[in-house]
Amino acid sequence: MDGLIPAMIALPTVIFTILVGFVAVYWTAVIVAGLDLDMFDLDGAVDSDASSTFHAIGLRGIPVTVWTSIFILVTWVAMLLGSVFVAPWLTAFIGSFASAGIVSIASMAAALFATSLAVRPLRRMFVAPVGPKNPALVGKVCTVTTLRVDEGFGQAEIEDGGAGLLVQVRASEPNSLTRGSHALVFEYDAGDGVYHITEVEHGPDLRAMERRLESS
Repeated sequence: MDGLIPAMIALPTVIFTILVGFVAVYWTAVIVAGLDLDMFDLDGAVDSDASSTFHAIGLRGIPVTVWTSIFILVTWVAMLLGSVFVAPWLTAFIGSFASAGIVSIASMAAALFATSLAVRPLRRMFVAPVGPKNPALVGKVCTVTTLRVDEGFGQAEIEDGGAGLLVQVRASEPNSLTRGSHALVFEYDAGDGVYHITEVEHGPDLRAMERRLESS
């Protein structure tokens, strides 16, 4: 146990010691200040190839703040234990630099596998109810729920007199649509199962426009 404290502040473990500190601060802010759990929009931040990779390793659909926190914590524990119990033995054969590299890579690989297993039971907690996909919602006003909307990504909520309907939306670029923006659904794409929207100003004419489209 005497070697744990020095290992925490020695390379490469010290990097993850610092990251664990950031994780602790973030989750404290979530609990105390009510910070948005999904403040980092994973789907909007990665391209299709990276998105496929996340899906393959079981991280798709989990907020980035959740799985990265687990990954950092598990990596830190694995790296700490590896630095204390494995690295000294490896150093005698291959040197300290190579030993640190092997411990780091092995710790991160093990942590990624462990994270993938750990988040699977949590996925159902982050699945939002999705509204019906049909042309009946064309002409409705929606509220964007993602940080951006473009020609390949976006979600919005449509009022239905209850909890609201969450639908997949797309919009032409450039636009200024972001979380909380109001937009008008003007087309339904049955092939992709998405709604095309256009940004509109939130004002007295907005609902009037919705009623005119419904009547037509």
